[in-house]
Amino acid sequence: MLSIPLILFTSALSAQTIVPAPTGESDGEIVRLDRYKVVGDNALGIGDITLQSTGLPASVSIIDHDSLERTNFTGDFGGLLRRVPGIMAHNLNQGDTGTSIKMRGFLTRTHGADVAVYVDGIAQNLPSSALSDGMNDLSWLTPEMIERIEVIKGPFSALYGNQNRAGAVNIVTRSVAPDASARVDAGSHGYLHGALTASGQTRGVQGLFAADARHSDGYRDHADSDRLSLFGKTSILHADGVWAARAAFQRAYWNASGMLRLGDLRSGAVSARDRDPYTAPAWGEATRASLVFTRAPARSEEGWNASLGYEYYERTRAVGATATNLNVLYDRRDILGARALRNFLVGNRGSLTVGLEGRYDRGDAESRLWSDNVPTTNYAFNYDLDLLAYGAFVQAQWKLANALKLVGGIRADGFDYDIGNRRQPDASATYSRPVFTPRIGLVLTPASRLEIFANYGQGFRPPASNELSPYSGTGPLDAPGGASVSGLESSTVGSFDLGLRFGFAPGWRFSVEGYHTENDDETTQVSPGVYENVGETTRDGWEVQLEWLPAKNLSLYAGYARIVRARIDTAAPGTADRLSVPGDTWKAGLAYTLTLAETRLILLNADAYYISGIPYFLSGVLHHARPYARYDFRAAYEMKRWQFTLGLTWQPIKNSSEVAYASGGDLALDPRPECEVIAGVRFAF
Repeated sequence: MLSIPLILFTSALSAQTIVPAPTGESDGEIVRLDRYKVVGDNALGIGDITLQSTGLPASVSIIDHDSLERTNFTGDFGGLLRRVPGIMAHNLNQGDTGTSIKMRGFLTRTHGADVAVYVDGIAQNLPSSALSDGMNDLSWLTPEMIERIEVIKGPFSALYGNQNRAGAVNIVTRSVAPDASARVDAGSHGYLHGALTASGQTRGVQGLFAADARHSDGYRDHADSDRLSLFGKTSILHADGVWAARAAFQRAYWNASGMLRLGDLRSGAVSARDRDPYTAPAWGEATRASLVFTRAPARSEEGWNASLGYEYYERTRAVGATATNLNVLYDRRDILGARALRNFLVGNRGSLTVGLEGRYDRGDAESRLWSDNVPTTNYAFNYDLDLLAYGAFVQAQWKLANALKLVGGIRADGFDYDIGNRRQPDASATYSRPVFTPRIGLVLTPASRLEIFANYGQGFRPPASNELSPYSGTGPLDAPGGASVSGLESSTVGSFDLGLRFGFAPGWRFSVEGYHTENDDETTQVSPGVYENVGETTRDGWEVQLEWLPAKNLSLYAGYARIVRARIDTAAPGTADRLSVPGDTWKAGLAYTLTLAETRLILLNADAYYISGIPYFLSGVLHHARPYARYDFRAAYEMKRWQFTLGLTWQPIKNSSEVAYASGGDLALDPRPECEVIAGVRFAF
């Protein structure tokens, strides 16, 4: 277990409060479940001229800090997105191996590699990761560190680049908290959690510090984990801008129980709590440290937004290969990232946003064979990575009439990749092809409670190191043979969206949207060591959401997402042509606040989540996994400076999981506990 230092950051207090303008995009389709309401109306909406995400002609959901605080959270960032319509978000329950954020039928690339993720304007996706190209790992973030999360479905916004295929997630960290606090939680399966938060403000300066430590024995055998996260941020109001600096550090260790075969579970050969009996015990560790500087306009959206950051990233993940062998995946990176944009306003009729973005990754990615827990001289791959990516973007809005707004944008992105293949030097590669991705959309607001939008947008991902410099089998370093692959283009996605939002009565809001997505040049592996563009995949679907606010202190929501088509159009007859995407996703919930006295509150939340069985193929025959259901309940009692919480998670369907795939002639899955309980206490200083 980690030795956790008790660190307390103190700041002076004053009466001045800074309210900086959003650096990216803000409130839209409401997923607020704060103390008093779910549905809230912002001054700037889809029909207004605004840089905020509410102004996009797209499906946008915002999760604010109050909603995050009313969520059962045990360290999986994906749990913070569970209320967003149509979203599947979780980790693989195998340690800190990435945050899988799945939407719009993109579930084929694991660890969140189909969604562009930004924190304070800095891209989080890791290109050419040893684990999965473009994966993201948000395990270093906790609710105490986050001001809001913005989920933009579809690749429409030009502000987000690499991996913006299914959509984008923009996270804005907190600058200040209302008080200093200490929190302790304990729960099922040896879960322990402690957190300290300190904050202050004086004469235009704000400060926030958060320390978070977690330990879990795990539901399954060999599934214990420890994690320490530290976060500090200082903001200052100077002239017409808000300048901020933040630092973050994370250290994590874990053991992983692997996946179990459905046939073994049904026959009783293994129990749901066993680790994988066919492979060596898996494990991992990670270290991350980052420093980020940001600037945003202080009093309006017009002006400069800028972000500049450095991160040291190191992660090792050992994955079981056989009963005695492990494939040990290792990433080490020094990462520099920057983004700057200038927003120009043309009265209240239009705006023009122009910007530049860059990222430089320098480091290593390798997969090494270990035998009997000892490293061998054999590798699947070992890359020396020198990856430079840069882009320019433009996004414009213009009100053709009071009820009609046009939005358009384009990105031009380039790459200067130098990939050294240490295992087979002859396969070393360079890459420098550009990619252009346009967007166009419109918003119609013919009535105060009626909003209609339509858009077409493109997103992309460049080829990864193992596509440009492929490998097969295992062997020693500096081996002869191998060849690089030339001619690969970035994989581009084009998506059409059409949506409607209607407040048909006071307190009621209905929304529906449909999408058609084509990936005309999806890059995939067609044989060992050979990658090429195989043709088109198509995804079609629609989502519907109903929100009701019957009283100021009670709110309810219900949503349904249907994926009508998710297929590989170029698959040969009789082969697997369906993507592993559940066709149906249901969500519903409520938030209720009861005021007992001026200083006493009861906060209640209940959420339900259901997905239909994931399709998979065995020997060319289509099968479906069991459906998955999850119910979350949370109650909090606040009394002056104290808060007491009790959370319950119920997953009633046996041999069911969000994580399941075909492997070894069977369905592999990660069984989940039927019931988990967590209780906590928080004291505000």
